[in-house]
Formats: sequence, C-alpha cells, structure tokens
Amino acid sequence: MATAAPSTVAHTLLSALERELQNRLFAPKDAREGLTAWVEKRKPVFEGH
Repeated sequence: MATAAPSTVAHTLLSALERELQNRLFAPKDAREGLTAWVEKRKPVFEGH
C-alpha cells in the first residue's frame, strides 16, 4: 500500500484546519452581516451575535 508524502499529508491537514476555522469564523450572524455588507458596499448592522 502506498503512503502519501509527508508534505502532502501536512498540506491536507492544514487545508482541513483552515476550512474548519473559516467555518467557525463566519458562523456567527455578525460575521455574515459584515461580509454581506462589504459585498453590498454598505455599512454593516451588527446585533451582537
């Protein structure tokens, strides 16, 4: 059975970690509101969530 090169394994783990952290970062309503407001070029309305 072939094994992945250490750099490939490390890259895969870092990619998975990055995805998880981004999901957690943008899960709160205020984070989504901030991103949406930026895309829509308007001031965000934060509610403390």
